[in-house]
Amino acid sequence: MKLDRNTRIGGQPAKLVRDLLADATNSNGFYPDLVDEHLFRAWWRAAIDELIETDQLDGSNRGHALRLWTTARKRDKIYGVRLPKVPDFADETRGLIEALLAQKLICEEGRESDGRMVYRVTDEGHATGMKSLVPRMDRAAAESLLKEVLSRVESINRDSELLHYVTEVRVFGSYLTDSDSLGDLDVAIRMERRAVAGDWVKAPRLSPARAAGR
Repeated sequence: MKLDRNTRIGGQPAKLVRDLLADATNSNGFYPDLVDEHLFRAWWRAAIDELIETDQLDGSNRGHALRLWTTARKRDKIYGVRLPKVPDFADETRGLIEALLAQKLICEEGRESDGRMVYRVTDEGHATGMKSLVPRMDRAAAESLLKEVLSRVESINRDSELLHYVTEVRVFGSYLTDSDSLGDLDVAIRMERRAVAGDWVKAPRLSPARAAGR
């Protein structure tokens, strides 16, 4: 699916959804607890930033404060500053899971003996969890980038000081479709070693030295 910073799934921002899917992909299955955890961590970051913006918390403590999220539910203060009440994320967790199921980004694996549902990330969900959130580009911008890539390849192959040269460039992904909206430009490059006189391992040091007359 198309994903950028303005996308919302189940009312949640794209970055939270992407990070959740990436995290869940690393396991054989996950519980709703993982969704709740990601919602809580997003709230915790926002709460800490709010305290900093209102001059209640020193910005230099931000990094350490963010790392305290694992014990944050048990805290009522941080650095002597009273924390806002932690929300109940039950409705948001349920809504996000339903949206992920509807988008076929996750699927149900079945229930454990304790009644908890186990979910698994689908192939589409795995791909979504790997997406970049840079702004999308139109085809003209992608073609301009590709021209720049090919120009750099030509420059590399003309430079005899370099120990590799590019033998093949392939474009894949959304560029090969008819879409005018592309998330990025996917390029695969094959390189090979140049033939050098003497020890190839020493060549990176010897070549510049000879060029400098040393």
